[in-house]
Amino acid sequence: MDVSDIVDYNQALLNPHDLTRSFFQLKKDDPTVGFEFDASWIASHGYPPDTQPPPVTPTHQDTLTTRLILGSHFTQYLRTSLEEEKGYTATVGISTNKLVSKLVGNLNKPRGQTTLLPPYVADSGYGCKNVESELESNVTRFIDSHEIGKIPGIGFKMAQRSRYILQCNPFNISASSPIYPCKLRVGAFLLFVLLRLNEAMLTHHLRSSELCAVTSC
Repeated sequence: MDVSDIVDYNQALLNPHDLTRSFFQLKKDDPTVGFEFDASWIASHGYPPDTQPPPVTPTHQDTLTTRLILGSHFTQYLRTSLEEEKGYTATVGISTNKLVSKLVGNLNKPRGQTTLLPPYVADSGYGCKNVESELESNVTRFIDSHEIGKIPGIGFKMAQRSRYILQCNPFNISASSPIYPCKLRVGAFLLFVLLRLNEAMLTHHLRSSELCAVTSC
């Protein structure tokens, strides 16, 4: 589910000097319909685990972090309402595209939600020397934690061919092999980029600011 429009609207309503007492407006034509929330922190879980994004303050406002915070509180409201009114539980992943949202939503099943936290783009390159760097993109780190065949859209044959091409076949290369970390992370990230481009071509138009929440019940 693309929640970009409602996040855009509420981002413009935020008071940077009083974020802890924010109000999420659900209807543009009725400012009384919505819920109160703390816009300085994300709701529920984040990835990497046991971390929170830098606090949003009047002197430090990161647009991506703010949007993820808004998205996390909105999806928490939807999950809570769904369970209280209909008795259904749901798992949600929050990120900037549907592929990553779907994957990150698998982390805290069956009744949790997870937000993929910044940074999304590393300040330095993606070479193997930066595998342990604190500046590494959390998107790269998260995608690389998955075996190639677990990426949505990658079938058995494509995964098998990818392992062969990248020399990452788990049957003959162990995690202690000197080429394993490098080859695996590059391979998974390249596959992620290809899927991202494919998604863009299918939708014809993809805003860099879009925010997606994928829900599984």
